[in-house]
Amino acid sequence: MNKVYGFTNEYVAAYPDVYNFDNADVLSVIGGGDQYFTAMLAGAKNVTVFDINGNAWYHFVLKFMAIRYLSYEEFCKFFIEDNLNNIKIYLKIREYLPLDVRKFFDKFRILNLKFSSMKIKAGLLDSLTFEEYQRILPYLNEESFYILKDILNNCELPRCLIDDFIHLALGDERNKSYDIMLLSNIYFWINSTPSDFKWLLDRFNPCVIQALYAWNYYDELRDFERLGFVTTAIPCVRETMDITSNYVLTYKKEK
Repeated sequence: MNKVYGFTNEYVAAYPDVYNFDNADVLSVIGGGDQYFTAMLAGAKNVTVFDINGNAWYHFVLKFMAIRYLSYEEFCKFFIEDNLNNIKIYLKIREYLPLDVRKFFDKFRILNLKFSSMKIKAGLLDSLTFEEYQRILPYLNEESFYILKDILNNCELPRCLIDDFIHLALGDERNKSYDIMLLSNIYFWINSTPSDFKWLLDRFNPCVIQALYAWNYYDELRDFERLGFVTTAIPCVRETMDITSNYVLTYKKEK
């Protein structure tokens, strides 16, 4: 089974301070879905999502419908406290899931598997406290959760592309007009160099690109900066004696 991230381990609550999502068309990696929810909460008009892992889409749809139909308390219990392993709460969402997604999760019950078995064990991410989740994920503020609920109740599930980033950069998707692209840490997964990655980004129409998220400042970021990327310090997910900031690398492809 291709496992998924339950939540991001990035401080995405800082993104609305770095990028202007107001009425924006966005292309975003799915991951744990939190870039999408952050962008929508910050005023994005439309967010197209993509991921090479099809199971990330199933998990995203589950979270999307959970925000739509669960209370704040039920959502936090299902996704954080119970780590998805709560059939009673799942059944409150089940009837709203598209058929393919419902079949995917129903198979866990048939095989007597825990829903949490689909999630990646991810070090720092699994050790976060609820308060830390609230800091990094804007929709885990209760008031913001209900604002997001209203937004999702007035839109359809987003367009989804199950593909890898290189194919997107070299295929038809590069000709689409986006205002912002959120790429998380795709750079680390495609075995690239800063110059080769910039070449891929240049295949897309002009836009603002969140090109890389870094938990500390390291030498390779200077290579990106020499190529015209901009590094912005943001609050860190968890402070240590050595790390007091995380960093977002931005590339603005001009018209």
